[in-house]
Amino acid sequence: MAHYLTVTTGDDEGKTYRIDREECLIGRSPSAQLVLRDETVAWEHALVRESSGRLTLQNLSALGTRVKGRRVTEEARLSPNDEIQLSDRCRIILEQRLGRAAGDRSSRLTVLLLTVAVLVIIVGGGLALLLATTESARPAPSGRHWRQAYQRIDDRLETWARQGEFPREAITLYRDGWRLEQAMNYVAARDHWQSLQRMLLRTRLPGPESDGRTIAQCAAFRPEALGVIMGWDHQASSAEFRWKSDEAYADALVWFVKKRLQINEQRAEGQS
Repeated sequence: MAHYLTVTTGDDEGKTYRIDREECLIGRSPSAQLVLRDETVAWEHALVRESSGRLTLQNLSALGTRVKGRRVTEEARLSPNDEIQLSDRCRIILEQRLGRAAGDRSSRLTVLLLTVAVLVIIVGGGLALLLATTESARPAPSGRHWRQAYQRIDDRLETWARQGEFPREAITLYRDGWRLEQAMNYVAARDHWQSLQRMLLRTRLPGPESDGRTIAQCAAFRPEALGVIMGWDHQASSAEFRWKSDEAYADALVWFVKKRLQINEQRAEGQS
């Protein structure tokens, strides 16, 4: 098995580096092994070390580095599917795949083609699901739309948690479900989305709008709030539609989880 660093968000999204040496420097420096263009990343941002199959990460930047959402102060142990966050825009997943020393170029091409094929399937599945709840047929939301929805909802969840009105356990499920899905571990992702969906049934809506309702009870008949928040449905974004409210974000969260669960249930069938 070989370890790979794959950029999942930012200017270098999709770039992959196979860890084939004891030290792997990440940053904008031309001398780095994983060279990034993103201006939010430091010149020499982080260093991944490999020893006897054990991987660790050291932060080199004053900007900071997070692993699984936790700031790295000393060397952090890395495991497959861990998310490394270099900045708000740039995130990396550590993957473990079958690797070949020879013919690595063709192996990378194969992985790229498989990734494109899976993305096409996911986007196609998202189209079928969303068209079922919209009156007019429009192009399906792209991966960019889903990533925008994920990040905007994540920011609101973090705000709720800081106010003491949303459980950290739910945020962990939300982030891990997305991370596992990007790593194509659809079975585990499905289980995380299912657990989060159940938790939303008993989690109260934060803020003065709650009126004793749970987040699940805020879901509308159609995913209009999700469409607006992801930047896909501009028709629903009107002066009367209060999509920036806590209630709208709760509505979007319920639909986001529902859609990702449906997509991952379909994908998990091929992995079970």
